[in-house]
Amino acid sequence: MKKRVITFFILAAVLIPVVFFCKTPVMPIFFSMAAALGVYEAHKCVGTEKFRPLMVFSMIDAAFLPILIRFIDPFTGRDIFTGTALASSVLLILIYIAYSMFSDGKLKLSDSLEACSVSIYAAFGFAFLVKLCDSGSAGQWLFYSVFITAWVSDTAAFVFGKLFGKHKLAPKISPKKTWEGAVGGIICNVLFFVAYGLLLNRFEKATVNIIVLIPVAVAASVVSMIGDLVMSHLKREHGIKDFSNLFPGHGGILDRFDSVIACSVVIMLLESFMDIIV
Repeated sequence: MKKRVITFFILAAVLIPVVFFCKTPVMPIFFSMAAALGVYEAHKCVGTEKFRPLMVFSMIDAAFLPILIRFIDPFTGRDIFTGTALASSVLLILIYIAYSMFSDGKLKLSDSLEACSVSIYAAFGFAFLVKLCDSGSAGQWLFYSVFITAWVSDTAAFVFGKLFGKHKLAPKISPKKTWEGAVGGIICNVLFFVAYGLLLNRFEKATVNIIVLIPVAVAASVVSMIGDLVMSHLKREHGIKDFSNLFPGHGGILDRFDSVIACSVVIMLLESFMDIIV
């Protein structure tokens, strides 16, 4: 417990400045490293880390995307990220399949595709955090909303589950999670989002449509919880407790950022179709 508490405060001391000073170069560099480490953890979990050329190529691709958004796109005045991200993802899938095909049975296609899918998921999740932050004048507030969702949903679900939990949500994957906790997490996230929107309308140069914000809060909270369960399922499938011991007592990058990655993807998707914050 002592180790876990100490690690938590160290993590908070590192992450809080990164989040609140997201407009500085520190943020994309931090998420670039996190994306690369997430890809490494994915390969180690699946058991494909011994195929080093494949893993290193994926790590470089993941590390490049956040840097591309912050430093290269503004320099060129073009959205290079979208085309590069899509093309590199398709290329990665092709390379993973080809690597399996020419490995003489050493790398199973199922393992190859599993490592590939988790690697792309982690890479895009961290890249979208930077993309959200840099998406116009309201980007910073969208970026914060990802962390609000992940932290509020997780904390409220834990508290409501402890107090009222009776019906297991996914007992074979995460025995402590309950439906009551999940509902409590969603409700609290909606309330926090509404309060967040009202504060932005009142004190910042931002316009928030509260009616739009409510379904966004629900969707983000649900996907945040699913992101947590998906990573737990992956670990159980491969018989591991944590993705790594990078943060003693807390696991690795994919353990700590599972909900954040999932939430960044859904908020990025929703923001593409509607103006959540203007």
